[in-house]
Amino acid sequence: MNSELVQSLLKPTPYSHPCSTMELIETHISWIILTGDFAYKIKKPVNFGFLDFTSLSARKQYCEAELNLNSRSAPELYIEVLAITGDAAAPKLNAITNIEQDGVIEYAIKMHQFKTEELFSELDASRSLTFEHIDELADRVATFHRAAPTAPENSDFGSPEKLLMPAEQNFEQIRERLSTREHLEQLAHLEQWTLSTFAILTDTMRQRKANGYVRECHGDLHLKNITLFNNKVTLFDCIEFNDGFRWVDVMSDMAFLAMDLEERGLHAYSNRFLNHYLEETGDYEGLKLLPFYKAYRAIVRAKISLFEMEDFRDQPDVIEILWKKYQSYIDLAESCSALPNRFILTMHGVAGTGKSTVALRLVDKLGAVRIRSDVERKRLFEFNPYKHPDRELASKLYSEEATALTYKKLAVLATHILNGGLSVIVDATNLQKWQRDVLQDVADEHGVPMVIADCQAAVSVIQTWIQQRENTKGDASDASFEVASRQMKTQDKLEGDELEKTFVIHSDIMEETNELVSEIRKHLL
Repeated sequence: MNSELVQSLLKPTPYSHPCSTMELIETHISWIILTGDFAYKIKKPVNFGFLDFTSLSARKQYCEAELNLNSRSAPELYIEVLAITGDAAAPKLNAITNIEQDGVIEYAIKMHQFKTEELFSELDASRSLTFEHIDELADRVATFHRAAPTAPENSDFGSPEKLLMPAEQNFEQIRERLSTREHLEQLAHLEQWTLSTFAILTDTMRQRKANGYVRECHGDLHLKNITLFNNKVTLFDCIEFNDGFRWVDVMSDMAFLAMDLEERGLHAYSNRFLNHYLEETGDYEGLKLLPFYKAYRAIVRAKISLFEMEDFRDQPDVIEILWKKYQSYIDLAESCSALPNRFILTMHGVAGTGKSTVALRLVDKLGAVRIRSDVERKRLFEFNPYKHPDRELASKLYSEEATALTYKKLAVLATHILNGGLSVIVDATNLQKWQRDVLQDVADEHGVPMVIADCQAAVSVIQTWIQQRENTKGDASDASFEVASRQMKTQDKLEGDELEKTFVIHSDIMEETNELVSEIRKHLL
């Protein structure tokens, strides 16, 4: 009945509006019919264990849940749930409030149709995805997570036990779909790492829930569920069919998107997204969980690729594509278990020498996480990092005591990042020897090397850059040219052992940043 119904809905007849095009998109759990201005989504009557759409009442329930839940992030996109009456050969679409339950044969979600080419997955395919898109996306996800309800303490959402069950189910469902010894051994190795890592992280997971990091998230945050709608980055199609998949640690939700970008080979975008998200949220402590959650999310996508293969048994070309997708995801998950090479790179230089610009270039190229003294200093005082303080607050923000607290915070954040298996870029002036010693102590404690990027620029260039920055909204730095001039006179010069690990960069020469990247890759990665 369902295939006949879908074919009938691919004709203009059932619709009360003009249809400029009729197109079907099929996933492993849904049919989506595109008509031009509107799209209609129908759930397949399937049961995968983690979801059960086999009954009509369940499909109605989850259509309504999808509409309500997605109104959080895409209220302009979702319109209503419609009842489909008549029969499969001649269906009719009706407002759900006007129809007796007995006459309904199916339910559909009505949405505004958006341009397929504006999906982030399609922007990637056409090489139209930009760092500006990624920055807006990170802002959007951070805002969404901040507004999301926190899981009640007495619920089992986000508990380690709640997470372990679907993780184990992933391996069971994948294993029964594999046949070769090589692939089964790879899966067994990954399963062993997952279980041992889970045991290590159990207490952290519990503490994260107690601290309010388990929230009602999106649950399926990848590029195919992100689009530009009305010129705004929009998250849609969140998980509605399984509460446990949606009520998760925000780090798990974020890890899904970071993983998806990596699987597509967009490592610079993944690094940029991670850095921007962390800078917005301050959740560096959660990085300890990032490798585990990235692997978990990759395994979920690998499993779905195998599920989708079952829908295309008679299409060998599609089967080959899906199998390669499975292998890509499972290899990415395996890479999360590798021991990383880590380092601390401290920026160095007076205000206006381009430290933040160089640091951001390094983030995009090296996959490190940047922490900014300008942002963390203001976060300590619960002040918006991208606004400038008045004179009274500035005197507190930039006092010797506040600077000491800021470096103590930077040391803590650097520790969290290193514990997450990632390298650290400390974006600060680091002009005083004691400040550099604080960061060197963190490096020594973790047994990782520390290098210094000494940013230099002519005084006239510094003056110009600071003036340009002062005329730009949204920059975290408050330093004026007078501050920079004072720093030039009072700084502790690099000397001795420090000079041996220092790279000098003239910030206006892009090639020198690229040379630094090459040296770091050669000696540290």
